[in-house]
Amino acid sequence: MASECRSALPPPTLFFVAYDVELYVTLVSNVDVTELQMALSAVAWWADYWQLSVSVDKCGVLHDGKHVAPTMFAINNFPLRVVTSYRDLGITIT
Repeated sequence: MASECRSALPPPTLFFVAYDVELYVTLVSNVDVTELQMALSAVAWWADYWQLSVSVDKCGVLHDGKHVAPTMFAINNFPLRVVTSYRDLGITIT
């Protein structure tokens, strides 16, 4: 299942960790913003196809660096919240 999801996605880096899917991308241009949204939509489609749910309330966008993308990202038309830190495998990223 995971390899099918990877092959359906555009360039952002995709990680499967336990039961989570993580996307990492460097946003340099509007093309990168579009590709990230396409990746989020592909993950949602893949989850739906395999009759899995995406817990949008557990999802978030973490900006790293000086520039913040002025775009609101969404999964299944539900906006993702912007977070100031993220805990992953016991490590807090800020």
